Amino acid sequence: MSFSFLYSYTYLGTGAFCAAVAFVLAYGLSPDMGTRREIICMKSLLYLYVVFVGLDLLCRLGESGVVAMPESREIALSCADSLVAGIIAYLWTLYAEMRLSARLSGATWFRVALAAPLVVLAVALVASSTSRSYDYLVERPLAIALYIVFAVVHALVVIVRAKTSSRRSEGALIVGLGIVLLLVAVLNSLATYVPFMVLGMLWSLVMVYVRLQRARIFNDALTGLNNRRRADDYVSQQIARSRRQEKTLMYLMDIDGFKRINDTYGHLEGDRALKAVAGALRRGAGNYDGFAARWGGDEFVLVVPESPALAENPDEVTAFVNSALALLARDEGLPFEVSLTAGYAAIEPSDRRPRDPLRRADAMLYRRKRELHGPATPRLG
Repeated sequence: MSFSFLYSYTYLGTGAFCAAVAFVLAYGLSPDMGTRREIICMKSLLYLYVVFVGLDLLCRLGESGVVAMPESREIALSCADSLVAGIIAYLWTLYAEMRLSARLSGATWFRVALAAPLVVLAVALVASSTSRSYDYLVERPLAIALYIVFAVVHALVVIVRAKTSSRRSEGALIVGLGIVLLLVAVLNSLATYVPFMVLGMLWSLVMVYVRLQRARIFNDALTGLNNRRRADDYVSQQIARSRRQEKTLMYLMDIDGFKRINDTYGHLEGDRALKAVAGALRRGAGNYDGFAARWGGDEFVLVVPESPALAENPDEVTAFVNSALALLARDEGLPFEVSLTAGYAAIEPSDRRPRDPLRRADAMLYRRKRELHGPATPRLG
């Protein structure tokens, strides 16, 4: 058997294995592993990766002579392969931005601006295909590198500015994956006979998937937010930080009229309301470098560092979350209005357990609920 055939079949076997793994990962994704947009983006990445592997294999088989094809077809395949790789880089960067800044990634202007290198790549590939030349294919590594470098730089900024270990960990993952993908892209250009890009892309997808699986232990199944167990651990850490003069505010938020929503529209619509609130809290946590969790039922916790602005106006956080919630409810087409009432309390050095600041926040929440809706039964003793 000639080297070209041996190489081709080895490459084919590697690609088939990688594609099968990607299918398994896509099948294993569940709604509680992230927000709806994150799951859609991740699934799109995995399925596009399978398409990329198929096109890459066809290109290699044509280059090695195992499959005879005219040069024009080889160029067309290379252009399609490059376009799919560019779309994957775009989606990978978008997913990274969802993890780093939910508010930024949800902005229409940002998505349009982020697509600019992809548009340039598409134009270059069309020019290459119509001219039947490889001259414009140099745009592919440039576009991919631009996306990866952007995500890595933003992640480094997040790491430097982050005040929580979870934010730093999220940024570190993006930086690590980005550096590996850049290295793989360089190796792939130096040794095209080895499927560096195919293997490197799969490795990055597997790492993200493993991260999501680990997070499920501490995530609320319905909303994807941190659950009460993780919230207890996090608040305990903040109590320890408060003894080092680091000030933190704890918000307890409750959905207004949630029982009425369930009774009038049904529990499925109530679940949609809970998911919308979770999305708004994620934006709040991202904007204030904080931590969001579902405490239980229709109650949520948001913990943020106390800045000078928040020291003067702590209700700014609640107003921001309610504003984000109104937009999300409209985008999701909810047939009712959703809003939150919040109580808050500073985490004090004298606190001994998470329940201590929570009681103070709940007392304020109870007073505000009573002012708005009349007497109610307190939730916490």
